[in-house]
Amino acid sequence: MSATRPAVRLPLALLAGLMTCPQSAVAQEAIGAAEKQRFMAFQQQVQDLSSVYDPIMQTNVALLDEGKVSESTQQLLDAVPESQRTAAHDFLLGNLLFDMEPALSLKLHERALEADPDNVMIAEEWALDLHRAGRWAEAEATYAKLLAHPAFQASALHALQAETLLQLGRPADAVAEWKQLDVKRQHTDIEETLGWVHGPVSPWMRRADLLAGVASKQPDAARDLILLDLHFDRNWWNEKRRDDYLAADLARVDDAFGPTAPRVRELHALVLLEQTMPADPMERAMGGKPDADVVAKARDAVAALKLIGPDARDAADAAVGDRIFAAMVLAGIQSWSQIVADHQDRLQARVRSLHDPAALRTLSGLLEAARSEELAELDRFGWEKYGDASCAASLLAASLRDGKPDEALLGTALAKHPDDPRLLRLAVQFDEHAGRLPLAERLSTLILASAKDVPDARGLDALYLRLGDALAAPK
Repeated sequence: MSATRPAVRLPLALLAGLMTCPQSAVAQEAIGAAEKQRFMAFQQQVQDLSSVYDPIMQTNVALLDEGKVSESTQQLLDAVPESQRTAAHDFLLGNLLFDMEPALSLKLHERALEADPDNVMIAEEWALDLHRAGRWAEAEATYAKLLAHPAFQASALHALQAETLLQLGRPADAVAEWKQLDVKRQHTDIEETLGWVHGPVSPWMRRADLLAGVASKQPDAARDLILLDLHFDRNWWNEKRRDDYLAADLARVDDAFGPTAPRVRELHALVLLEQTMPADPMERAMGGKPDADVVAKARDAVAALKLIGPDARDAADAAVGDRIFAAMVLAGIQSWSQIVADHQDRLQARVRSLHDPAALRTLSGLLEAARSEELAELDRFGWEKYGDASCAASLLAASLRDGKPDEALLGTALAKHPDDPRLLRLAVQFDEHAGRLPLAERLSTLILASAKDVPDARGLDALYLRLGDALAAPK
């Protein structure tokens, strides 16, 4: 157990029968003997709850596997009646449901704090709940109280407080707060901390919603369900293909839409392509090779759909088609240049004769992957005819590389897409290229936008430093 990490906020399915004590950000060595004793006693109370929740582990996991998240949640809540729950019960339940049921997690942590108002471990969770709910003034006050506590003075929570201060329109205070961090040493903790409040909703919750969509015959839900099973992401950094879910969910999709429907056949082909490689991303990264037999089956499936060759057609679902192309390249079935040759003319015609953003995205992705010189022309067309932010960003990046930054295009693009992080980053680069300080307001907006993406502590550190310089510059 690390004394510098948060309580584990995972659904019961991930605890694998082991109820560990919370891994709080509280640094025990920084607190007095009496408070340390209270802290250890509370940890023990939480750990002892394994006797309550371990017995329902197996049935709870089964409920999650079936997409019955509400039933899973209710089983956890019913294990101990509300009138009999202690602060430890509500604290643990709030953590278990943190990314599954955010509103309920907030309510549980609020109850826990009311029962034990001086417990800094509970107060930390409450601050995160307030932050996620956008209750900035309350979050700022709670963080301030926590960060004044000796155990939190070196906490990565300073990163969340800095963000809260930006949201409250206090950029100078935000910069000062960020400077309390040792980014070189704490970058991993900072990124993980930002992930607590900005990370994705639990994949089990998303899967439950998508299963309901498939049951009501929503085609996009079928696509998104299979894509989720292929990349089952517990957070921004950890995902794994769930072959057990894929088998069950493909059968559900077949039953809902028919196995011969073009979109369903494409999903089956995509799954075959993905299954040419190991399910675990770490195994793939270590050089896992495609399974030759599965590659042959996948090639046959793609050929039957006429997605390759001189007579290739458009995918019935462009989003699935894009993933099929990428998977074909990884499996060694086709190169990007071959895919471009098969699809470019038809996609180009759709982009130019119809207002078809999906075709524009597909063609842009293909030309970029193939390093085609025709990408610049398509970007220009995509910006002028579609107002596409990605096309604008590509054009602006190219103008900067050429040493001729297109300030007029930047102004127009930002007016149309003022919060687009790609355009905001380019605006900062344009400012630096011209030897001028970036606008403080622009930097603040970029920091907030960047924190909601996969966080990069070092990149944020550079932005906060620039923001400090911009605020200190003579007006």
